[in-house]
Amino acid sequence: MADVQPQTTGTANDVKPPTTGTAEELTPQQKFLLLFKSQGIAIPDSFDTLAPPALMAELTKLVIPLEGQKLMVLAMLLLNGPYRKALPVDLIRSINDKLVAVIYERMPHPPRNLAAQDFRSVDGADRLGAAYMPYAQSVIPGPTSKLAYPSSQEVVNNPDGLSSLTFAYGTLVIHSVFRSGMTNPKLNETSSFFDLSPLYGDDIEEQLSVRNRTGKGLLAPDCFVDDRMLFLPPAAAALLVVFNRNHNYIAGELLKNEKEARNWTDPSLLQWDTLKRNKQDDEIFELARLVNCVHFVNIVITDYVGGVMGRTRDGGGWPLNASIFDVINLPDRAITFANLKNPLPDAVPKPTHVSRGDGNLVSIEFNTLYRWHATLSERDVKWAEDMIGDALNRRDFENLTPEDYIRAFRMAEPAHQDPKQRTFAKLVRDPETNFFNDNELATLIFSATEAPAGMFRANGTPLIMGFIDVRGIDRARQMGTCTMNEFRHWLGLPKYTSFEDWNKNSKISTAASELYGGDIDRLELYPGLHAEGVLGDGLHDYSGEPLRVNTMRNGLLLDAVALIRGDRFFTTAFNEENYTATGFADVQKDTTNKAYGGCVHKLLMRALPKNFPEDSVYTWFPMTTPAEMQKVLPADGWVFDRPTLPAAK
Repeated sequence: MADVQPQTTGTANDVKPPTTGTAEELTPQQKFLLLFKSQGIAIPDSFDTLAPPALMAELTKLVIPLEGQKLMVLAMLLLNGPYRKALPVDLIRSINDKLVAVIYERMPHPPRNLAAQDFRSVDGADRLGAAYMPYAQSVIPGPTSKLAYPSSQEVVNNPDGLSSLTFAYGTLVIHSVFRSGMTNPKLNETSSFFDLSPLYGDDIEEQLSVRNRTGKGLLAPDCFVDDRMLFLPPAAAALLVVFNRNHNYIAGELLKNEKEARNWTDPSLLQWDTLKRNKQDDEIFELARLVNCVHFVNIVITDYVGGVMGRTRDGGGWPLNASIFDVINLPDRAITFANLKNPLPDAVPKPTHVSRGDGNLVSIEFNTLYRWHATLSERDVKWAEDMIGDALNRRDFENLTPEDYIRAFRMAEPAHQDPKQRTFAKLVRDPETNFFNDNELATLIFSATEAPAGMFRANGTPLIMGFIDVRGIDRARQMGTCTMNEFRHWLGLPKYTSFEDWNKNSKISTAASELYGGDIDRLELYPGLHAEGVLGDGLHDYSGEPLRVNTMRNGLLLDAVALIRGDRFFTTAFNEENYTATGFADVQKDTTNKAYGGCVHKLLMRALPKNFPEDSVYTWFPMTTPAEMQKVLPADGWVFDRPTLPAAK
């Protein structure tokens, strides 16, 4: 990296900074190397003076032979740390493949695949991950305790410049794999796959409620199944409409380009042949759904993960040519297979193939992890306050009871029973086409792009969401969820030894210690994850209060790899034969594009072409605020102002 110059001052090879100076006196390169030393890696003093490309090449040679959690930590520093751009291209795949293998093999996967045209079942009934199954339990918990929970405070802006659109997209990600039953919270009513179930539904009745079976494989205009979106800040619903339009675009291209190869008929000739029309409609629809889901997960890997990891400003999501979809063979395989109680003897040949497409079943631990209320923007907090306050005609949110919240949701504007006619954010459908107005949809996305997201932190849950946290803690207890240290141990992270180790803010650590009787092993998973605060993860240096969420970040990566690499439709069944030449070409990523390989711009420009211009940061970087991107992008060639809305016809 050009902005980090190597220094000539040497450092000792122990874990602590030199006794002759404070950590603040170390150069950025010395601080970076100190993180490797903290993992017990012997670093020669000469590394202090290496230029970043040579430094990264030498560090990669030291890291690749490692195994387990030590490899995970250091490989992530290489791939996502401040010197990531200096990593030689020919070393990226080698370190990526080893990292993905270690992460993915921490979880067991039952194998299966089909040798035929393959579609997703509507309820995700593929191995373990069908809808209406109980959650998995990854960690067997010890004794738990029933204690109080921290109070909430006002929003603090995200230090990485993330926009609220990041977490609007996160809402779609989370709601695709989690839908706890109202009467039985141990039951997950949606599938354990990134199958865009908020758009398409979890059973055939829901799916048919949003389809127009005309032989073209289309969804009805601008609609989606999941009515939970109507009670969330409206940018999430606007993004679902974008995916609705993307599905219909894909279906149109498939019908146009694959008509002869698939022996499809002009739909206008099928209006009296219901059986043939429905059969053709189903095939085009399912193909378009497969392709649309790959677009969804491409954005997860690039724009979304890049945002949450704080990488969008300097290189995007999963780095460069590295992939978690692809076949991985490690000829010098020495992976420790985390799930084996006893390592394989040296005399036993180690398998070289890293499995994929083995299925998934989301767990209660990750259900607990994805409660990101602290990341709500001020704009979204006000939206929630207005919705609940207007419904109840009161704004003393600190006095609201669980019954008040339930009543508020029931009193809010009722959802239309027909998803094809539902509206949100006071949008009005065109009486002739049933589409929403493009400018109004774009405005919702623009506003979410401009609004700074909140920061992961203790005491970060807005007051209006406090009840949700209380219910989340109670439900975690009802489901027998493990403790924070038990979860860290399962992830392969070292257990915290004290509350000060868990959160460097003395006010937070002292309050938690009092709640849990001074015993860090009693710290529950819900507050443990969402009030964690640690420094020194190697991604950024912050001088203020702790900002990084170490356990959550590691858990997020583990879960994302398991979900994506475990899905056969993104791996073993991801090929031109199953997706068609048109569909397969449509989802290929361009790692050299203006968004560092990001993908969300493609859908925005496709669904709302007149609203998202080619030169706008709103088009290419909507998950980071324009103000933040203006700090890191050259002024020449980029427009940072909100795009002008085209005149109405």
